[in-house]
Amino acid sequence: MPVSWIASDYVSALVVAALHRPDLAGANWPVSGLENPDGPSLAQAFTAGLGRDITYYAMPPQDFGGILDQAFGPGAGAAAAGEYQKLWDNPAQRPNFQADMDEVLRKLPISMTGISDWVAQHQAAFSAAGR
Repeated sequence: MPVSWIASDYVSALVVAALHRPDLAGANWPVSGLENPDGPSLAQAFTAGLGRDITYYAMPPQDFGGILDQAFGPGAGAAAAGEYQKLWDNPAQRPNFQADMDEVLRKLPISMTGISDWVAQHQAAFSAAGR
């Protein structure tokens, strides 16, 4: 399903920009990335950014829950797997995970790039991971 990916460095930049704007105290906006890719589109963005083929695989929610169990202990993945299973089973009920960033960036004018550019800028981190 489409999910708007945002890098933690952009979230941090937005927070810092907001801290320098006391006139915005109490304001609250949802934030997201500039793009709202589904899995295959995200793989294409990584392919473009890394200059090599990346393939998307839709992992079944129970498999994802099993990975969380391995990482955080037995039972840790059950809730996440259950929520993802609901989304998997009911595509028409999936929420829109993309915020209107035009409004946010007018008030907090930071520089954000698209996914492909961000991946290209961080290419060494992906290569170091052997991926």
